[in-house]
Amino acid sequence: MCYVSVKQHNSALRFIRLLMYLTLIVPPCPHLQLRLLYTASMIVYLCLISRWRIAFNYHVDYDRLNDTVSYVLDLLNFVALTVSHFVISFQLIWQSRSSQIETQFLHIQNVLYEKIGHKVNASRSRLITNRVFRLLLFRILILLGSTVYNNTSSNESLLLIANFYSQVVLILRCSEFTLQSALVLIIYQEMHEAASAVISRLESSRCDTWSLHRLPLKHIACLQQLHLLLWNLQRDIEKYFKRALIVLMLKFFIDTSVHPYWAYVNRIQTNNVPMQIWCATEELGILLEMCMPCWLWTRCDQLQRKFRAIFHGVSVDRRNEQLNTALLRVSAQLGQESCEFTVGGLLTINNNLLGKVSYEFMHPK
Repeated sequence: MCYVSVKQHNSALRFIRLLMYLTLIVPPCPHLQLRLLYTASMIVYLCLISRWRIAFNYHVDYDRLNDTVSYVLDLLNFVALTVSHFVISFQLIWQSRSSQIETQFLHIQNVLYEKIGHKVNASRSRLITNRVFRLLLFRILILLGSTVYNNTSSNESLLLIANFYSQVVLILRCSEFTLQSALVLIIYQEMHEAASAVISRLESSRCDTWSLHRLPLKHIACLQQLHLLLWNLQRDIEKYFKRALIVLMLKFFIDTSVHPYWAYVNRIQTNNVPMQIWCATEELGILLEMCMPCWLWTRCDQLQRKFRAIFHGVSVDRRNEQLNTALLRVSAQLGQESCEFTVGGLLTINNNLLGKVSYEFMHPK
């Protein structure tokens, strides 16, 4: 069996889960008592932070009594971060389905290797996984550096630490989604290569007897089964990350709209350079967080179209009605589908979404 890609993916996912254990986001064991303890601790922590934050027991760079716009936007930023933290932590504690998704990935790879004989490209899988790793580490290091720099320039350590912790929760969840998306892309790449090899063998044996067509016919049926399994897996990933992605996207859109305002306020009123750097790094972090999933799902859609084109444009043997029927069935099935990953039907994760966010970042209202 070919476990290379799944092992690499499991190692990456285990690293993210280890970070979640170390930061006390999820319990190390899925026992009911531990889940209740972690949930209660998370709620108490968020309530205490919210009470302290809403009471404004710290210095702000605007007139809290007279500047209503800044006051509302400040609370909006905090509410978006707190709600995102709560929704994501609660889902990780009580509704984790990573093991089921890993089982589906493993089953798809086994079918690809055992029934078609196609091995996963280990170097390509390692390259994509390493990119996700680097993005995760780079994002956390940027956030950590910005937090430390602001902490040395202000006295609001509690506010900065609480913000850092909540941001880490969001980053780890987004990185988990990026890893799942990366393995979907890897499976699409392998299916495209396997389909090209099957069609190539079919074309080369077009003038041979029916017995030589039996193996490609079985492989075509396996490719159709693989596409169905992968399609179901995509829908499961979509359902699993639905709530987390909805709150993340809402927070991202709020932040991209509000951070330029805070940078402007801190420049004209107090010229608070650390806060301006904080706003800039947060905007950069959002773009980094979104660029990899958007690119991955855009590539998946492109490969699905190529996969469909392989069967649509094939020249078939008119003497073999069963083979023709199988090819037409696969072509018709693929023609009715497109690889689009949506966030609860509200947004589609692709390069168009990344372009819109980038435009909002470059041209704030």
